[in-house]
Amino acid sequence: MLKTRLDVSDDQFENCYVPTNNQMGFMLTKIDSFIQRFVDYAAQNQENWHLDVGAAFGIATLAALEKGAKMIANDIDPSHLTVISEIGAGRFDNTLRLFPGDIRQDLEYPALSFGSVLFSRVLHFFTGAEIIHCLKGIKERLRPGGKVFVVNETPYFGTAKDFIPIYLQRKKEGRQWPSFLTLEEVKTYFALSKRPFVTNSVLFFDEELMRHVAQEAELHLEEMGTLNRRGFFPEDALYDGRESLWAILSKPKNAGA
Repeated sequence: MLKTRLDVSDDQFENCYVPTNNQMGFMLTKIDSFIQRFVDYAAQNQENWHLDVGAAFGIATLAALEKGAKMIANDIDPSHLTVISEIGAGRFDNTLRLFPGDIRQDLEYPALSFGSVLFSRVLHFFTGAEIIHCLKGIKERLRPGGKVFVVNETPYFGTAKDFIPIYLQRKKEGRQWPSFLTLEEVKTYFALSKRPFVTNSVLFFDEELMRHVAQEAELHLEEMGTLNRRGFFPEDALYDGRESLWAILSKPKNAGA
């Protein structure tokens, strides 16, 4: 049950987040202000289905369901979806769908399927090309006017603060993806306490990257900003208030599939 997964009173991550089962980072133990915006949007648009990509143990999905939204929970690890299914059984049978699979390859939904999509701390595990490909596929499946809620870690993420000067130098050199870390670089620059829980390359987001992928995917960048993660991340994951970058993208209302 989710309660067991989130029973972190003796947790080494200061009760802030729990590791996923597949070493793809962590899930927050409470709703932040940006996820709350997605939850509220989904609840206000109950005529549509809303997709939570990389839902993990379902913190955003379950919050939206509680407010009456129709939710599709996606995750690459079926064990995460089992937890969500157990919590939702008998309560959300008509408003919860499970979508196991890798969103980069398994997006088999037809055009105009979703009212909105949440990528909460997911896209930074994709390469730049994968992000653009994925967002293009999402755009086709969004209803006109539908929104994409995106939040990811930035290079100013305390867990990898030793990477900041490398990132700044690469940016100065004009590299295409200056904030990309190979798996070997993750092992080098991530704090020792977090390395066992991230077994994937990482592409930190900055504003330039967000603008680029939105433009390539032909999505309108409505809003963008940073999140101070104090109270949501452990102390060693904090830096200077720019730990995460959020954005709301939208599909033009006059666009078709």
